[in-house]
Amino acid sequence: MRARLLILMLALILILTAGSAVVVLAYTGPLHTGDALYPLQSLAERGAAWLKTNPYEQAMYRLELLERRAGDLTRSAGAPAEPKALSNLSAELERAVGGLAAIGNLPSAKEQALRRRLEAALEAARRSLAGLLPGSQAAAQLQARLDRLLENAGDPSLPLSALGVSPAQSVRAAAPLASAAVSGQVVGRVSPHAVRFQPGSLGAMHAFFPLDGAHAGLDCTQCHSGGRYAGVPNTCAGCHAGDAPAPHFPGACTLCHTTAAWTPASFDHNAFDTRDCSSCHRRDKPAHHWSGQCSVCHSTSGWTPAHFDHAVAGATDCISCHSGDKPAGHWSAQCSACHGTGGWLPAHFDHGAAGATDCTSCHSGDKPAGHWSVQCSACHNTGSWKGASFNHGAVGATDCQSCHNPPRNHFAGQCSQCHGTRTWAGATFNHSFPMNHGGANGQCSACHVGGGTDYDCFKCHNQNELDKKHNEKGIPDYASHCLDCHSGGKGGGD
Repeated sequence: MRARLLILMLALILILTAGSAVVVLAYTGPLHTGDALYPLQSLAERGAAWLKTNPYEQAMYRLELLERRAGDLTRSAGAPAEPKALSNLSAELERAVGGLAAIGNLPSAKEQALRRRLEAALEAARRSLAGLLPGSQAAAQLQARLDRLLENAGDPSLPLSALGVSPAQSVRAAAPLASAAVSGQVVGRVSPHAVRFQPGSLGAMHAFFPLDGAHAGLDCTQCHSGGRYAGVPNTCAGCHAGDAPAPHFPGACTLCHTTAAWTPASFDHNAFDTRDCSSCHRRDKPAHHWSGQCSVCHSTSGWTPAHFDHAVAGATDCISCHSGDKPAGHWSAQCSACHGTGGWLPAHFDHGAAGATDCTSCHSGDKPAGHWSVQCSACHNTGSWKGASFNHGAVGATDCQSCHNPPRNHFAGQCSQCHGTRTWAGATFNHSFPMNHGGANGQCSACHVGGGTDYDCFKCHNQNELDKKHNEKGIPDYASHCLDCHSGGKGGGD
Protein backbone atom coordinates (compact mmCIF):
# COMPACT_ATOMS: atom_id res chain seq x y z
CA MET A 1 0.00 0.00 0.00
CA ARG A 2 2.80 2.40 0.91
CA ALA A 3 4.67 1.59 -2.29
CA ARG A 4 1.60 2.45 -4.40
CA LEU A 5 1.07 5.68 -2.51
CA LEU A 6 4.72 6.64 -3.03
CA ILE A 7 4.47 5.90 -6.76
CA LEU A 8 1.30 8.04 -7.02
CA MET A 9 2.98 10.93 -5.22
CA LEU A 10 6.05 10.76 -7.47
CA ALA A 11 3.82 10.65 -10.54
CA LEU A 12 1.90 13.71 -9.27
CA ILE A 13 5.15 15.60 -8.66
CA LEU A 14 6.37 14.77 -12.16
CA ILE A 15 3.07 15.91 -13.68
CA LEU A 16 3.13 19.20 -11.74
CA THR A 17 6.78 19.80 -12.63
CA ALA A 18 6.15 19.10 -16.32
CA GLY A 19 3.06 21.34 -16.24
CA SER A 20 5.02 24.19 -14.67
CA ALA A 21 7.75 23.82 -17.30
CA VAL A 22 5.13 24.00 -20.08
CA VAL A 23 3.60 27.16 -18.58
CA VAL A 24 7.03 28.77 -18.34
CA LEU A 25 7.75 27.94 -21.98
CA ALA A 26 4.40 29.38 -23.08
CA TYR A 27 4.71 32.69 -21.29
CA THR A 28 8.45 33.42 -21.42
CA GLY A 29 9.38 31.96 -24.82
CA PRO A 30 13.08 31.30 -24.09
CA LEU A 31 13.55 28.97 -27.08
CA HIS A 32 13.90 29.91 -30.75
CA THR A 33 13.37 28.31 -34.13
CA GLY A 34 16.04 25.66 -34.64
CA ASP A 35 16.41 24.81 -30.93
CA ALA A 36 15.86 21.14 -30.09
CA LEU A 37 12.96 21.75 -27.69
CA TYR A 38 11.35 24.54 -29.73
CA PRO A 39 8.46 22.28 -30.96
CA LEU A 40 7.49 21.68 -27.33
CA GLN A 41 7.42 25.45 -26.69
CA SER A 42 5.35 26.01 -29.85
CA LEU A 43 2.83 23.43 -28.66
CA ALA A 44 2.70 25.09 -25.23
CA GLU A 45 2.11 28.51 -26.82
CA ARG A 46 -0.80 27.22 -28.91
CA GLY A 47 -2.30 25.59 -25.84
CA ALA A 48 -1.99 28.82 -23.85
CA ALA A 49 -3.73 30.76 -26.65
CA TRP A 50 -6.54 28.19 -26.82
CA LEU A 51 -7.09 28.41 -23.04
CA LYS A 52 -7.72 32.16 -23.23
CA THR A 53 -11.49 32.41 -23.63
CA ASN A 54 -11.52 36.21 -23.73
CA PRO A 55 -11.10 37.20 -27.43
CA TYR A 56 -9.31 40.45 -26.52
CA GLU A 57 -6.74 38.68 -24.29
CA GLN A 58 -6.29 35.93 -26.87
CA ALA A 59 -5.68 38.49 -29.64
CA MET A 60 -3.12 40.32 -27.47
CA TYR A 61 -1.30 37.05 -26.71
CA ARG A 62 -1.20 36.03 -30.39
CA LEU A 63 0.34 39.43 -31.25
CA GLU A 64 2.99 38.74 -28.60
CA LEU A 65 3.70 35.41 -30.30
CA LEU A 66 3.94 37.21 -33.65
CA GLU A 67 6.65 39.47 -32.19
CA ARG A 68 8.49 36.39 -30.88
CA ARG A 69 8.49 34.81 -34.34
CA ALA A 70 9.78 38.09 -35.82
CA GLY A 71 12.64 37.97 -33.32
CA ASP A 72 13.32 34.34 -34.27
CA LEU A 73 13.60 35.31 -37.94
CA THR A 74 16.02 38.15 -37.14
CA ARG A 75 18.12 35.73 -35.11
CA SER A 76 18.05 33.06 -37.83
CA ALA A 77 18.85 35.34 -40.80
CA GLY A 78 21.52 33.68 -42.94
CA ALA A 79 21.45 30.50 -40.83
CA PRO A 80 20.06 27.05 -41.73
CA ALA A 81 16.98 27.75 -39.59
CA GLU A 82 16.00 30.80 -41.68
CA PRO A 83 13.41 29.06 -43.99
CA LYS A 84 11.69 27.44 -41.01
CA ALA A 85 11.67 30.75 -39.10
CA LEU A 86 10.13 32.49 -42.13
CA SER A 87 7.43 29.79 -42.36
CA ASN A 88 6.70 30.06 -38.63
CA LEU A 89 6.36 33.85 -38.89
CA SER A 90 3.90 33.55 -41.79
CA ALA A 91 1.82 30.94 -39.95
CA GLU A 92 1.77 32.98 -36.72
CA LEU A 93 0.68 36.06 -38.69
CA GLU A 94 -2.37 34.24 -40.05
CA ARG A 95 -3.24 32.94 -36.58
CA ALA A 96 -3.02 36.48 -35.21
CA VAL A 97 -5.26 37.81 -38.00
CA GLY A 98 -7.66 34.95 -37.34
CA GLY A 99 -7.76 35.94 -33.66
CA LEU A 100 -8.69 39.51 -34.65
CA ALA A 101 -11.56 38.16 -36.76
CA ALA A 102 -13.20 36.90 -33.55
CA ILE A 103 -13.12 40.37 -31.97
CA GLY A 104 -16.52 41.96 -31.54
CA ASN A 105 -17.31 45.43 -30.29
CA LEU A 106 -14.70 46.67 -27.83
CA PRO A 107 -14.50 49.75 -25.62
CA SER A 108 -12.63 52.56 -27.39
CA ALA A 109 -9.60 52.34 -25.08
CA LYS A 110 -9.16 48.58 -25.61
CA GLU A 111 -9.66 48.86 -29.36
CA GLN A 112 -7.00 51.57 -29.61
CA ALA A 113 -4.60 49.56 -27.43
CA LEU A 114 -5.11 46.44 -29.57
CA ARG A 115 -4.65 48.43 -32.77
CA ARG A 116 -1.40 50.00 -31.50
CA ARG A 117 -0.11 46.59 -30.44
CA LEU A 118 -1.01 45.22 -33.88
CA GLU A 119 0.89 48.01 -35.65
CA ALA A 120 3.96 47.44 -33.44
CA ALA A 121 3.91 43.67 -34.10
CA LEU A 122 3.54 44.19 -37.86
CA GLU A 123 6.41 46.69 -37.86
CA ALA A 124 8.57 44.17 -35.98
CA ALA A 125 7.75 41.53 -38.59
CA ARG A 126 8.66 43.95 -41.40
CA ARG A 127 12.00 44.76 -39.80
CA SER A 128 12.82 41.06 -39.47
CA LEU A 129 12.30 40.64 -43.25
CA ALA A 130 14.70 43.49 -43.97
CA GLY A 131 17.64 41.37 -42.78
CA LEU A 132 17.03 38.56 -45.32
CA LEU A 133 18.77 38.21 -48.63
CA PRO A 134 16.68 39.48 -51.59
CA GLY A 135 15.11 37.05 -54.04
CA SER A 136 12.97 34.95 -51.69
CA GLN A 137 9.45 34.60 -53.15
CA ALA A 138 8.04 33.57 -49.75
CA ALA A 139 9.58 36.65 -48.13
CA ALA A 140 8.21 38.91 -50.90
CA GLN A 141 4.70 37.48 -50.49
CA LEU A 142 4.88 37.92 -46.73
CA GLN A 143 6.15 41.48 -47.20
CA ALA A 144 3.17 42.33 -49.39
CA ARG A 145 0.82 40.78 -46.86
CA LEU A 146 2.34 42.83 -44.04
CA ASP A 147 2.13 46.05 -46.07
CA ARG A 148 -1.58 45.45 -46.75
CA LEU A 149 -2.29 44.67 -43.11
CA LEU A 150 -0.42 47.77 -41.94
CA GLU A 151 -2.43 49.92 -44.35
CA ASN A 152 -5.67 48.42 -43.06
CA ALA A 153 -4.58 48.72 -39.41
CA GLY A 154 -4.06 52.45 -39.87
CA ASP A 155 -7.66 52.92 -41.03
CA PRO A 156 -9.80 53.44 -37.91
CA SER A 157 -12.96 53.18 -39.98
CA LEU A 158 -12.10 49.56 -40.75
CA PRO A 159 -13.13 47.17 -37.93
CA LEU A 160 -10.44 44.99 -36.39
CA SER A 161 -12.34 41.89 -37.44
CA ALA A 162 -12.02 42.90 -41.12
CA LEU A 163 -8.31 43.80 -41.21
CA GLY A 164 -7.24 40.54 -42.80
CA VAL A 165 -9.54 40.59 -45.84
CA SER A 166 -8.21 41.29 -49.29
CA PRO A 167 -8.60 44.77 -50.83
CA ALA A 168 -11.36 43.47 -53.13
CA GLN A 169 -13.33 42.37 -50.08
CA SER A 170 -12.47 45.40 -47.95
CA VAL A 171 -15.20 47.42 -46.43
CA ARG A 172 -13.67 50.49 -47.97
CA ALA A 173 -13.98 48.95 -51.45
CA ALA A 174 -17.62 48.04 -50.95
CA ALA A 175 -19.16 51.50 -51.14
CA PRO A 176 -22.90 51.00 -51.79
CA LEU A 177 -24.72 52.71 -54.55
CA ALA A 178 -27.12 55.33 -53.23
CA SER A 179 -30.42 56.08 -54.90
CA ALA A 180 -32.81 58.89 -54.33
CA ALA A 181 -36.51 58.71 -55.01
CA VAL A 182 -38.48 61.75 -56.00
CA SER A 183 -42.22 61.25 -56.38
CA GLY A 184 -41.57 57.51 -56.25
CA GLN A 185 -39.18 57.58 -59.19
CA VAL A 186 -35.46 56.74 -59.18
CA VAL A 187 -33.66 59.77 -60.53
CA GLY A 188 -30.17 58.15 -60.67
CA ARG A 189 -27.07 57.46 -58.67
CA VAL A 190 -25.79 59.93 -56.10
CA SER A 191 -22.03 60.43 -55.65
CA PRO A 192 -21.04 59.01 -52.25
CA HIS A 193 -18.69 61.99 -51.81
CA ALA A 194 -21.65 64.37 -51.77
CA VAL A 195 -23.67 62.55 -49.09
CA ARG A 196 -23.70 64.53 -45.86
CA PHE A 197 -23.38 62.82 -42.50
CA GLN A 198 -26.55 62.83 -40.48
CA PRO A 199 -26.31 65.01 -37.33
CA GLY A 200 -25.32 62.87 -34.37
CA SER A 201 -24.07 60.00 -36.51
CA LEU A 202 -20.64 58.38 -36.07
CA GLY A 203 -19.47 60.05 -39.26
CA ALA A 204 -20.56 63.50 -38.13
CA MET A 205 -18.88 63.01 -34.76
CA HIS A 206 -15.78 61.57 -36.48
CA ALA A 207 -15.73 58.85 -33.82
CA PHE A 208 -13.86 56.40 -36.07
CA PHE A 209 -10.86 58.79 -36.11
CA PRO A 210 -10.97 60.95 -32.95
CA LEU A 211 -9.96 64.52 -33.67
CA ASP A 212 -8.20 65.34 -30.44
CA GLY A 213 -5.09 67.31 -29.58
CA ALA A 214 -3.72 69.31 -32.51
CA HIS A 215 -6.16 67.52 -34.88
CA ALA A 216 -9.12 69.13 -33.08
CA GLY A 217 -8.33 72.52 -34.60
CA LEU A 218 -8.20 71.29 -38.20
CA ASP A 219 -10.76 72.35 -40.75
CA CYS A 220 -12.44 69.46 -42.60
CA THR A 221 -11.16 70.68 -45.97
CA GLN A 222 -7.56 70.38 -44.79
CA CYS A 223 -7.96 66.60 -45.07
CA HIS A 224 -11.09 66.23 -47.26
CA SER A 225 -10.41 68.48 -50.19
CA GLY A 226 -12.99 68.53 -53.01
CA GLY A 227 -15.57 66.68 -50.91
CA ARG A 228 -13.44 63.55 -50.98
CA TYR A 229 -13.80 61.24 -47.97
CA ALA A 230 -12.92 57.70 -49.05
CA GLY A 231 -9.24 56.99 -49.45
CA VAL A 232 -8.08 60.00 -47.44
CA PRO A 233 -4.91 59.03 -45.50
CA ASN A 234 -5.68 58.29 -41.87
CA THR A 235 -2.25 57.16 -40.71
CA CYS A 236 0.51 59.29 -39.30
CA ALA A 237 2.87 58.50 -42.17
CA GLY A 238 0.13 59.25 -44.72
CA CYS A 239 -0.03 62.89 -43.65
CA HIS A 240 3.27 63.52 -41.87
CA ALA A 241 5.81 61.72 -44.06
CA GLY A 242 7.51 65.03 -44.78
CA ASP A 243 7.67 66.07 -41.13
CA ALA A 244 10.18 63.42 -40.04
CA PRO A 245 13.71 64.88 -39.86
CA ALA A 246 16.61 62.95 -41.33
CA PRO A 247 17.74 60.59 -39.96
CA HIS A 248 14.61 59.67 -37.98
CA PHE A 249 13.47 56.46 -36.32
CA PRO A 250 11.53 54.49 -39.00
CA GLY A 251 8.70 53.28 -36.75
CA ALA A 252 5.14 54.62 -36.48
CA CYS A 253 4.81 58.16 -35.10
CA THR A 254 2.47 56.97 -32.33
CA LEU A 255 5.30 55.01 -30.74
CA CYS A 256 6.80 58.29 -29.52
CA HIS A 257 4.39 61.16 -30.26
CA THR A 258 0.83 62.03 -29.28
CA THR A 259 -1.73 64.13 -31.15
CA ALA A 260 -1.15 67.00 -28.71
CA ALA A 261 2.18 68.03 -30.29
CA TRP A 262 5.39 66.62 -31.71
CA THR A 263 7.13 67.51 -28.45
CA PRO A 264 7.57 66.32 -25.84
CA ALA A 265 8.09 62.86 -27.31
CA SER A 266 8.75 59.66 -25.39
CA PHE A 267 10.73 56.84 -26.97
CA ASP A 268 10.76 53.46 -25.23
CA HIS A 269 14.22 52.08 -26.00
CA ASN A 270 13.39 48.81 -24.24
CA ALA A 271 10.47 48.15 -26.58
CA PHE A 272 12.87 47.92 -29.52
CA ASP A 273 16.28 46.42 -30.11
CA THR A 274 18.04 49.79 -29.73
CA ARG A 275 21.45 48.71 -28.45
CA ASP A 276 23.41 50.50 -31.16
CA CYS A 277 22.98 54.04 -29.84
CA SER A 278 25.24 55.66 -32.43
CA SER A 279 22.96 54.45 -35.25
CA CYS A 280 20.56 57.25 -34.23
CA HIS A 281 22.66 59.57 -32.07
CA ARG A 282 25.90 59.93 -33.99
CA ARG A 283 25.12 63.64 -34.59
CA ASP A 284 24.54 64.26 -30.88
CA LYS A 285 28.13 63.44 -29.96
CA PRO A 286 30.32 66.54 -29.37
CA ALA A 287 33.82 66.86 -30.76
CA HIS A 288 36.54 64.77 -29.09
CA HIS A 289 33.91 62.65 -27.35
CA TRP A 290 34.59 59.04 -26.37
CA SER A 291 33.90 56.82 -29.37
CA GLY A 292 32.09 53.95 -27.61
CA GLN A 293 28.36 53.30 -27.19
CA CYS A 294 26.33 56.04 -25.49
CA SER A 295 24.82 53.49 -23.08
CA VAL A 296 28.18 53.04 -21.34
CA CYS A 297 27.72 56.49 -19.74
CA HIS A 298 24.19 57.74 -20.48
CA SER A 299 20.73 56.45 -19.65
CA THR A 300 17.68 56.56 -21.92
CA SER A 301 16.01 59.28 -19.83
CA GLY A 302 18.53 62.04 -20.65
CA TRP A 303 22.12 62.84 -21.63
CA THR A 304 22.80 64.10 -18.12
CA PRO A 305 23.68 63.02 -15.53
CA ALA A 306 26.19 60.69 -17.15
CA HIS A 307 28.45 58.11 -15.51
CA PHE A 308 31.50 56.64 -17.22
CA ASP A 309 32.63 53.22 -16.03
CA HIS A 310 36.33 53.17 -16.90
CA ALA A 311 36.62 49.45 -16.08
CA VAL A 312 33.74 48.39 -18.37
CA ALA A 313 35.09 50.51 -21.20
CA GLY A 314 38.64 49.21 -20.71
CA ALA A 315 39.87 52.81 -20.47
CA THR A 316 43.45 52.54 -19.21
CA ASP A 317 45.18 55.23 -21.30
CA CYS A 318 43.97 58.27 -19.34
CA ILE A 319 45.93 60.80 -21.39
CA SER A 320 44.14 59.78 -24.61
CA CYS A 321 41.01 61.53 -23.26
CA HIS A 322 42.27 63.84 -20.51
CA SER A 323 45.32 65.49 -22.09
CA GLY A 324 43.50 68.82 -22.00
CA ASP A 325 42.68 68.49 -18.28
CA LYS A 326 46.31 68.50 -17.15
CA PRO A 327 47.51 71.88 -15.74
CA ALA A 328 50.83 73.42 -16.75
CA GLY A 329 53.87 71.90 -15.07
CA HIS A 330 51.95 68.79 -14.07
CA TRP A 331 53.58 65.38 -13.76
CA SER A 332 53.61 63.77 -17.20
CA ALA A 333 52.67 60.15 -16.42
CA GLN A 334 49.22 58.49 -16.43
CA CYS A 335 46.47 60.17 -14.38
CA SER A 336 45.67 56.84 -12.66
CA ALA A 337 48.99 57.01 -10.78
CA CYS A 338 47.44 59.67 -8.52
CA HIS A 339 43.71 60.07 -9.29
CA GLY A 340 40.72 57.76 -8.97
CA THR A 341 37.88 57.50 -11.51
CA GLY A 342 35.40 59.11 -9.11
CA GLY A 343 36.93 62.60 -9.32
CA TRP A 344 40.18 64.52 -9.69
CA LEU A 345 40.21 65.11 -5.94
CA PRO A 346 41.34 63.71 -3.63
CA ALA A 347 44.54 62.63 -5.37
CA HIS A 348 47.34 60.46 -4.00
CA PHE A 349 50.82 60.32 -5.48
CA ASP A 350 52.92 57.26 -4.69
CA HIS A 351 56.47 58.65 -4.84
CA GLY A 352 57.96 55.20 -4.40
CA ALA A 353 56.02 53.62 -7.26
CA ALA A 354 56.87 56.54 -9.55
CA GLY A 355 60.55 56.52 -8.57
CA ALA A 356 60.30 60.22 -7.68
CA THR A 357 63.49 61.01 -5.75
CA ASP A 358 64.38 64.45 -7.12
CA CYS A 359 61.89 66.50 -5.08
CA THR A 360 62.90 69.89 -6.45
CA SER A 361 62.16 68.82 -10.03
CA CYS A 362 58.45 69.09 -9.17
CA HIS A 363 58.33 71.17 -5.99
CA SER A 364 60.69 74.04 -6.75
CA GLY A 365 57.75 76.43 -6.61
CA ASP A 366 56.61 75.14 -3.21
CA LYS A 367 59.80 76.25 -1.39
CA PRO A 368 59.38 79.51 0.59
CA ALA A 369 61.98 82.29 0.42
CA GLY A 370 65.12 81.67 2.44
CA HIS A 371 64.39 77.95 2.73
CA TRP A 372 67.16 75.36 2.97
CA SER A 373 68.27 74.56 -0.56
CA VAL A 374 68.72 70.77 -0.56
CA GLN A 375 66.17 68.01 -1.29
CA CYS A 376 62.77 68.25 0.42
CA SER A 377 63.05 64.62 1.57
CA ALA A 378 65.76 65.61 4.06
CA CYS A 379 63.01 67.07 6.28
CA HIS A 380 59.58 66.28 4.79
CA ASN A 381 57.79 63.01 4.07
CA THR A 382 55.51 62.24 1.11
CA GLY A 383 52.32 62.48 3.17
CA SER A 384 52.42 66.22 3.94
CA TRP A 385 54.65 69.27 4.17
CA LYS A 386 53.78 69.59 7.84
CA GLY A 387 55.37 67.42 10.49
CA ALA A 388 58.82 68.03 9.03
CA SER A 389 61.90 66.69 10.82
CA PHE A 390 65.40 68.06 10.11
CA ASN A 391 68.33 65.79 10.93
CA HIS A 392 71.20 68.20 11.50
CA GLY A 393 73.68 65.39 11.91
CA ALA A 394 72.73 63.63 8.68
CA VAL A 395 73.20 66.77 6.60
CA GLY A 396 76.33 67.95 8.49
CA ALA A 397 74.73 71.23 9.59
CA THR A 398 77.20 72.69 12.13
CA ASP A 399 77.10 76.39 11.27
CA CYS A 400 73.80 77.21 13.00
CA GLN A 401 73.85 80.90 12.18
CA SER A 402 73.94 80.21 8.44
CA CYS A 403 70.24 79.37 8.82
CA HIS A 404 69.24 80.71 12.27
CA ASN A 405 69.76 84.44 12.92
CA PRO A 406 69.75 85.06 16.71
CA PRO A 407 67.55 87.80 18.23
CA ARG A 408 68.88 91.23 19.26
CA ASN A 409 71.43 91.26 22.12
CA HIS A 410 71.66 87.48 21.97
CA PHE A 411 74.84 85.57 22.72
CA ALA A 412 76.94 85.73 19.60
CA GLY A 413 78.26 82.18 19.65
CA GLN A 414 76.88 79.17 17.81
CA CYS A 415 73.35 78.15 18.73
CA SER A 416 74.56 74.65 19.54
CA GLN A 417 76.47 76.00 22.57
CA CYS A 418 73.15 76.41 24.38
CA HIS A 419 70.38 74.81 22.29
CA GLY A 420 69.67 71.29 21.08
CA THR A 421 68.53 70.45 17.53
CA ARG A 422 64.98 69.48 18.53
CA THR A 423 63.74 72.76 20.03
CA TRP A 424 64.86 76.25 21.08
CA ALA A 425 63.36 75.80 24.55
CA GLY A 426 65.28 74.07 27.35
CA ALA A 427 68.56 75.82 26.45
CA THR A 428 71.55 75.35 28.79
CA PHE A 429 74.29 78.09 28.99
CA ASN A 430 77.69 77.30 30.65
CA HIS A 431 78.75 80.68 32.12
CA SER A 432 82.15 79.94 33.74
CA PHE A 433 82.44 83.34 35.40
CA PRO A 434 80.40 83.68 38.64
CA MET A 435 76.95 85.02 37.86
CA ASN A 436 76.80 86.79 41.27
CA HIS A 437 80.15 88.55 40.90
CA GLY A 438 80.11 91.96 42.48
CA GLY A 439 76.49 91.58 43.44
CA ALA A 440 75.32 91.12 39.81
CA ASN A 441 72.93 88.37 40.94
CA GLY A 442 72.45 87.01 37.41
CA GLN A 443 71.79 90.42 35.83
CA CYS A 444 73.71 90.18 32.55
CA SER A 445 73.77 93.92 31.93
CA ALA A 446 75.73 94.44 35.13
CA CYS A 447 78.83 93.28 33.22
CA HIS A 448 77.69 93.13 29.60
CA VAL A 449 76.69 96.72 29.21
CA GLY A 450 76.26 96.66 25.45
CA GLY A 451 74.90 93.10 25.32
CA GLY A 452 76.59 90.21 23.54
CA THR A 453 79.82 88.71 24.79
CA ASP A 454 81.66 91.98 25.43
CA TYR A 455 82.00 92.89 29.09
CA ASP A 456 83.05 96.01 30.98
CA CYS A 457 84.86 95.63 34.35
CA PHE A 458 85.27 99.38 34.83
CA LYS A 459 81.59 99.83 35.60
CA CYS A 460 82.41 98.58 39.09
CA HIS A 461 86.27 98.80 39.33
CA ASN A 462 88.31 102.05 39.24
CA GLN A 463 90.17 102.10 35.96
CA ASN A 464 92.98 104.42 37.17
CA GLU A 465 93.85 102.15 40.05
CA LEU A 466 93.71 99.06 37.84
CA ASP A 467 95.90 100.71 35.19
CA LYS A 468 98.52 101.60 37.85
CA LYS A 469 98.59 98.11 39.37
CA HIS A 470 98.76 96.26 36.03
CA ASN A 471 101.40 98.63 34.59
CA GLU A 472 103.57 98.00 37.64
CA LYS A 473 103.28 94.25 36.89
CA GLY A 474 103.99 94.69 33.20
CA ILE A 475 100.45 93.96 31.94
CA PRO A 476 99.44 97.10 30.06
CA ASP A 477 96.77 95.40 27.86
CA TYR A 478 95.03 93.65 30.72
CA ALA A 479 91.53 95.06 29.97
CA SER A 480 90.78 92.49 27.25
CA HIS A 481 92.27 89.55 29.15
CA CYS A 482 90.71 89.81 32.56
CA LEU A 483 89.45 86.27 32.56
CA ASP A 484 92.92 84.91 31.87
CA CYS A 485 93.88 85.74 35.41
CA HIS A 486 90.58 86.26 37.17
CA SER A 487 88.50 83.36 35.89
CA GLY A 488 86.92 82.95 39.31
CA GLY A 489 86.31 86.65 39.77
CA LYS A 490 88.88 87.04 42.53
CA GLY A 491 92.46 88.08 42.84
CA GLY A 492 95.06 87.35 40.26
CA GLY A 493 95.61 83.68 39.59
CA ASP A 494 92.45 82.38 41.23
